[in-house]
Amino acid sequence: MLNLLSYVALVLGTSLIGIIVTLALVPSLRIKFFRMREGGDLALFPWIGDDVSLLTGHLHLTEPGPRNLQDHLRWMKNSPSGAYVLWAGIFWPVLNLMSPEVVQPILKSTSPKSYPYTKIHPWLGISLLTSAGDLWKRKRRQITPAFHYTILQGFQPVFCEKTELMLEHMGHAADSATPVDVFRLITLCTLDIIGMCAFGYEINASTEPNSPYVLATYELSELFYRRLFDPLLLLMPEFLYERITDSGRRWRRALDIIHKLPETVIAKRREGLQKGIDTGISVVAHQREYVDFLHILLTATDENGQPLTNQEIRDEVDTFMFECHGMMDPCHTSRSFTHSFIHSLDHRYDIVRLGVGHVLYRHQSGRAGSRDPRGR
Repeated sequence: MLNLLSYVALVLGTSLIGIIVTLALVPSLRIKFFRMREGGDLALFPWIGDDVSLLTGHLHLTEPGPRNLQDHLRWMKNSPSGAYVLWAGIFWPVLNLMSPEVVQPILKSTSPKSYPYTKIHPWLGISLLTSAGDLWKRKRRQITPAFHYTILQGFQPVFCEKTELMLEHMGHAADSATPVDVFRLITLCTLDIIGMCAFGYEINASTEPNSPYVLATYELSELFYRRLFDPLLLLMPEFLYERITDSGRRWRRALDIIHKLPETVIAKRREGLQKGIDTGISVVAHQREYVDFLHILLTATDENGQPLTNQEIRDEVDTFMFECHGMMDPCHTSRSFTHSFIHSLDHRYDIVRLGVGHVLYRHQSGRAGSRDPRGR
């Protein structure tokens, strides 16, 4: 009797899988779940279109890269209610929010992060970005002192030093009339700044853009981004992804490179702190001093007086490196678009530049890296 039931279950299971695969792969059999209301407003389950695949959801309607941005801008325009859902297969709905009224309750919540965050755990661990609930609150309390105004102000010499290096590269390109990828220069500059401010390490990304660490950061960002567009890879367990797929093996190799550097620096700095020879103070341009993020983490304790472990510190350092330089980071992306937009203003560009220059010079006169906008 048991064998008969097993046989029936096998037949039914195989038939069901066959039906799902057929519906997913044959465009003419794709089902339509929901439609947008007349006028473009969203139904109870927001939907961006009718052409839905059981295999890819809406992902076949777009692709990674510039086209995805263009598609999202179009969907945003057609969603006056301020929200729409993009489905990756039939298991993962991605809710996109534009209205401040809709976004506000989400930002106030400390609920567990969505499923895709688990796919970045091998890179960032359980950090401030990926944690939730009480663990998130504990990490937040420990890390908050690092964002005090006086601490951030101390990083200014680093910002100036690395930015001037980036401007030198831009100047050389301009002198030789060579086209330059501003986006890449900004990401490399940001990586150098975060390397110094996060754990006092000279990455030299601007001068050595093809070093193993720099290439590994770009590799991880690219692989994670593209994985979001492939439901099969997204749902695949990590141990399988890293063993049976080419992208997974590349992911693992890049992770080993990314983790080795902070692990080495953290161990050395903790040893120096315990021996009393590491004060956490670094000196940069014009002999200005600052305390880096790593020193603050090494000396931070929770309400029970327990310090962060090396693993916890590495997770936070990796998170800041990811958030401030990765290809998906909005900070340098917005800076690149702003740079492009200002240059499109023709003669008005000089007005903007002088206006900003005078304000910065007035507030930063006498500080490292400050420069009179009139060239004095």
